[in-house]
Amino acid sequence: MIKIDFSLAVSLYHIFFTLLVLGLWIVYNKTKDRDCIYDTRSFQQCPFCTHIFFEFNEEAPVICPQCRSYLTLKSNQPNQQPPAVA
Repeated sequence: MIKIDFSLAVSLYHIFFTLLVLGLWIVYNKTKDRDCIYDTRSFQQCPFCTHIFFEFNEEAPVICPQCRSYLTLKSNQPNQQPPAVA
């Protein structure tokens, strides 16, 4: 029969438990769904107080939650008319 000291048994138990938690953490992070990246269109920055906040409402005007100023959103669509060439 193999004789194991109590401190060796506790140390082996802690090492095993730590490796088990580390392995499960790695597996969880590798298999986690990566589709939850924030849409950059929902980020807004106030030009007056430079506060960055989420704005899920696409309608204008937007109110900054920190300084309560009204902001106008820039259109993401390109210009309909090409620029005039001189």
